[in-house]
This record gives sequence, C-alpha cells and structure tokens, in this order.
Amino acid sequence: MRLTRLYSNRPSVFPAIVFNRGLNVIFAKVEAPLLKDKSSHNLGKTFLVSVIDFALLAGIKKPHPFVTHKDRFSDFVFCIEFETTDGQFVTVRRPVDGARNSLFVNIAQETRENLFNLPDKEWTHPRLSQRKAKELVDKTLKLELLRRQDITFRKVMSYFLRRQSDYTDVFRLSKYLRSKDIDWKPVVAHLLGFNTEQIRRKYRVEAEISNLSKTIQVLQDDSGEKGQEYGEVSSMIESAEEQVNFLRSELEKFSFNQLESEMTSELVEKIEVSVGILNQTRYTLMYELTEIRKSLTPNVDIDLNSVTQIYKEMEKALPELLVRSYEELIDFRHRITQGRAERLRETERKFVNRVAAIDDELSRLDGRRSEVLSVLQERKTMRKFKELQRELLKREEQLTTLRGRLKRLDSAEVHKEQIKELERQVEEAVRSLRSEVREQPARFISIKKRFRDFFRQIMGANAILFADLNTNDNIEFYAKTLSASDSNVQTSESEGTSYRKMLCACYDLTLLVEYAEENFFRFVYHDGVFEGLDNRKKIALLDLVRNLCDSKGLQYILTVIDSDLPRSDTDNKVLFSDSEIVRKLHDRGNDGRLFQMPVF
Repeated sequence: MRLTRLYSNRPSVFPAIVFNRGLNVIFAKVEAPLLKDKSSHNLGKTFLVSVIDFALLAGIKKPHPFVTHKDRFSDFVFCIEFETTDGQFVTVRRPVDGARNSLFVNIAQETRENLFNLPDKEWTHPRLSQRKAKELVDKTLKLELLRRQDITFRKVMSYFLRRQSDYTDVFRLSKYLRSKDIDWKPVVAHLLGFNTEQIRRKYRVEAEISNLSKTIQVLQDDSGEKGQEYGEVSSMIESAEEQVNFLRSELEKFSFNQLESEMTSELVEKIEVSVGILNQTRYTLMYELTEIRKSLTPNVDIDLNSVTQIYKEMEKALPELLVRSYEELIDFRHRITQGRAERLRETERKFVNRVAAIDDELSRLDGRRSEVLSVLQERKTMRKFKELQRELLKREEQLTTLRGRLKRLDSAEVHKEQIKELERQVEEAVRSLRSEVREQPARFISIKKRFRDFFRQIMGANAILFADLNTNDNIEFYAKTLSASDSNVQTSESEGTSYRKMLCACYDLTLLVEYAEENFFRFVYHDGVFEGLDNRKKIALLDLVRNLCDSKGLQYILTVIDSDLPRSDTDNKVLFSDSEIVRKLHDRGNDGRLFQMPVF
C-alpha cells in the first residue's frame, strides 16, 4: 500500500498533494523569528499527518482541528487515493461533517486525478458507513499477514504515520497510552514474529479471573457478615428452619376461645381512674352529709325550771332580771337554729342528689368495664395470633435470606474452582511465552539484526531489540542502545529525544523492509524526523531512506523546516529536488499554509 494523492473539494484552500513512489518531502521555509520559535506549527506541517489519517478512516475527537474548529472545516470533503500491492487504485471520499453513510469508495485499475466529478452512482461502493468502508479497505488490501490474526489495517497503519507524540515509545503509540495492553501488544508481537495466541489468551483469561474475583467479592459481601463461611450459614439455616416449624405448629393449634390471664389496657385504666375519682367524691359527700345531720340535731338545751330549782335549794331567789335574760337567750337561740337548719337541709338535699348521681355513674362504669374487659380479651387473643403470624413471616424471610446467602456462597465456591482452572491456563500460557521468548522466533531474529544494522548506519552506535516477561509475566518489548566500547553495557542514550526518535524510525523501516515481499504497507510518514539530529546523522538517515526507496520500493514521507535541513561538510544545506518536495509551506502569507486560510 502506497499513497498516490490527497485532495479536497476546495482546491483553492487545500491544494492537491501528489505523492511520489519514493521520497516525499513536506518542506516549510520559515523566515519570521517568532514563528521559528513555534517550530512552524502554524503552517500546518504537523497537521498534514492528521489529515491523511482522517482520510484513511481514522476516528476523530477533540483536540483534532476538524472537531475543535468545525466552523472552519465542516464543508470540506477529502479524497485520498492509494495503490495496493496488486496494482489497484483505491479512492476514499470522506466529508468532515461526518454525515451517516456519507463515505464513498472507488476501486479502479488505474489512477484517477480527481473523482469529485464522478457521479455518486458511478462510484463502485457508494454511501458507506465508516465501519463498512474499513471492512472494504481491509478486504481490498488483502493483508493476509494481518487477517490471519484478525488485525485490521487501521491497527497497524498508525505505526507508519508517526506524529511527534509517537516518538516517545517505539512500540506504544500515543493513541494507546490509555489503552489496555491487549489493544496493542498482540499487534506488535505479531509483527515481530511471535505467536500472539498465547498473549491474547493470557490477557483474556486474566480478564476473566479479574471479573470472577470481583463477582466472588460481591457474592461474599452479599452473603452476610464478613467472615461467615459455608458451615456457619448452613447451621444458621438449620436453626431458622426449627424456629419456622415451631411457629407453624403454634399457629395450627391456636384456639380463639382462650382468654388472656392478665389484662392491661389503656381503656380499662381510664375507667378505673374514673371509678376511683367518683368513689373519692362519694366518700367526701357522705362525710359531709354525716356532719350536716349531726348539726341538725340540737345538742344544747337551757331548762329554766332546773335553774330555778337549783337556786331554791341554795335558798336564794333567782333574780327577775336574770330570768328575763335567759328567756330572751332561749328565744334568740331558737331563732338562729331555725335559719341554719334550713340551710343545712338544703345542702343535705343537694349532697344526697349528687351521691345518687355518683352511684348511677359508678354502676354504669362497672358495666362498661365488664364489656371492655370482654372485648379486650378477644382482641388480645387475635393480637397474639397476628403476632405469631408476623413472627412466622419474619422468620421465613430470614430463612429465605439465609438460603440465598448459602446459594451465593455456593456460587462463590464454583467461581473459585473456575479461577483455579483459569489460573492453570495462565500458567500454561506463561510457560509457552517464556519458552518462545527464550528460543526467539526466526522472524524476530531477522528483525533484530536488520534493526541493529539500520541504527548503526544512522547513529554509528549499537542498539538492540529484545523481548522479555515483566513482573506480571506479560511480554514486553524493548529498544535500547549499547555502549560503543562494551556491547554488554546498556546506555541511557536511548532515553534522549534524538535517540528515541531514531529508534522509532529504524523500527518502522525495519518492519517495512522485513515484509517488503508480502502484501503489506509500503509507506511511512515521519513528522519532524530531522529535528534534534546532528548533520551527519541526518545525512546518514537520508542516505538510508533513499537506498531503501530504490531497492525495496518503499515510500518515505517526511516533514522538515529549512533550519533543520542537513548540511554538508562545507556547511552547505543539502537540498531536496523539486520532484521530491510534494508540498512547500512558508510564513509569508495565507497561501503558504497547509490550509490556505487565516491561522486557527
């Protein structure tokens, strides 16, 4: 697969780019000092790789400019044409607005300069979804090397569209930084010649183990108190069953005719309080009546004749004045006693009436108390029955809960056994991986040698590729530099930016050359690959690239600004020919940008 052209429906803003079969240069001439400090990003040099990726059916999201600046790009439609290894020319037409089923694919036997004039109905595959378009491209490319492992062209192509952010790690692209290892490691392993089945199997089985472990934890958490085991819960069920059976037996023999022996009721208590108050009042009234009646009985009588007789016996005469005073006193006393007696009799009548009323009320309350006691006896019997029912229901619910807990513990035990079997499978996979890493596949040996040769040609230093198992027994891939004087010593140079960039570039070129005789990718895009390299290394890389383009039929696309151009021994810029430069950018105006519009 090689790129042949990229163009849009707005050629005045985005002029077409026609790619060479060999070396392709996106050249930016920067004259403004401030823009040089920004590494020419405003010109769109780095943006081009994102446009190519989009045209080749990549998904997009923020911060992709087509999303963040939708107002600028929503009306753009791009076409990209590429050539397959069997000589077919495939054109993908994709609009930025992302309307449903808006992709068109055309497959032809010869290149076409511009298909925007081709009526929709004449496209070989019109109105496709993104998924259908990817499937069609996969089928057309016939990348058997990938299809055998169910790897799509999109998974691998990202390694041949290296952005600046992709030079950090040779094997893990920036798009996979937040992805799981299973999303990218099997792809790398397959390209390096390893059997990916065991790698995938280990990740899948470990994921199953993780899910089962979480399920077991949930089951154990839901099964009751922490630390309770199967035997304890089983015994609790036996106890609960006994209680339920007992309550059922009590309900079956329950008699509604039995009365409770002790009665306590708020209503009965109120009646008793009323009776007590009335009895106290009656007692008080009866006491008052007794006193009134005593008062109505005369207890002081003055007998004037007796007094006169006493005086005679004393041979003294009772003075006439004294006799008259006694008679007046007796008359006065009779008059006072008569008025008081009338008042007492009136009070007596009232008290008698009140006592009679109290006696009636006490008789009524006594009858009400008897009725209430009878009703309460019946209600308490029913209440006891209902209490037994509620208790039975509660115990049955507890029994159901315990049985559910036991069932969950059963399930947890089953999952534990499953985990044991899965762990056995993981161990088998690890043994297989360890053996393969130790023995090294023939393809990997070939790739390692080619990689060492390419790195030595460019950097004049030694570098190695190797694989090993990490602490989790997962395969890891490494690219390291070695000391020039002692090949047994690794150096920290591979941690430097320029060395990491060259490790990535050599790895990509190695894969392209390794699979040059198969249906595979024939192009690679390296953004800013010269940045940070000294002149000799730039020239060495350029010489290697030109040689591989000629001898292996590779297509190499690089972006460079004039200040990063390699220089000869006489300090002259090593310029690219006009045929090698497929797009020139500059900072003298809008027409020098990738998209000839104001800065966004």
